[in-house]
Amino acid sequence: MSTEPDENHVAGTDEMLAAIVVLRSKLAEQFPEFIELSDPDVVADVASRRGDQVRLVSYLHQMSTMHVENFKLGTHAKTMYLVDAFISLAEARNSLGLYSIARTMFELTAFLHEVHVRLAAKALHVTDDYWAPLAESFLTTIIRIRYATREPRFHALLLAHGVPKKTLDPINVMACIKGLASETEYLDGHERYAHLCDFVHHNLASWTTTNAGTGVADVARSSGGGAIFATSGKQTISRYEYPLPVQAERALRDLGSGFLLDVESSVKWLNLTPNSPFSPKFLTRITGNPLGGITVLDPRKRR
Repeated sequence: MSTEPDENHVAGTDEMLAAIVVLRSKLAEQFPEFIELSDPDVVADVASRRGDQVRLVSYLHQMSTMHVENFKLGTHAKTMYLVDAFISLAEARNSLGLYSIARTMFELTAFLHEVHVRLAAKALHVTDDYWAPLAESFLTTIIRIRYATREPRFHALLLAHGVPKKTLDPINVMACIKGLASETEYLDGHERYAHLCDFVHHNLASWTTTNAGTGVADVARSSGGGAIFATSGKQTISRYEYPLPVQAERALRDLGSGFLLDVESSVKWLNLTPNSPFSPKFLTRITGNPLGGITVLDPRKRR
């Protein structure tokens, strides 16, 4: 039972890992050492501004923009953590860990696709005659996206702060995957997710990450010196090793292209997500300013 991958196999996985490292460098270039942003309230005060169209538009725009920008920057950092983890696990030849991180990255991709779809749909349908309900829903949605949780401590604190209970209901991951699977490059989305889950859950697939091979022999041996002899004929023998580089090579070959696609897709959906329900043209018409009254500094530029 051989545990060594062939040379062509290793070359292929090395190239795949190198591509992921390059992508990681590009992501890092877009993120300085730290970024500080104003973080708006988690409870929207729309009622006090309903009588003044300019105030209401400015408020909904400003609140939405800052919530979305906080979400985007936090997600960028989270994506880098996942890419770093994948690279580290690949270098450590940790096959089980690779599947776990790949599944998390896939779920994040599906979630970001759902975020883009929900927010873009609201912004797309805003018109001069019908905008308030859509803009208010845009703001409520991004607050839910940022703060929805089932963690008891966080849930209790947010409820006490006045956040509506329905706003704290997380978006279902299977609903996100269903939406993602409508995209051409993700038509196999349900199958990919089931595959990743089987390697993460304690099923047969995950146990294969510790199995160096199975064969037939008349004796089963141990590196510690023990042995089990077959009393008659031969016996089926499975060999378990830790660490087991060959399974990590197989995991990287299995996961590498999908992981690259997921990271690139996540960045795409994040960039396409609108920061506001209002277009600059709409803001100019209502407030006289394409920025809706906000003075914006690019948070990605070092001071």
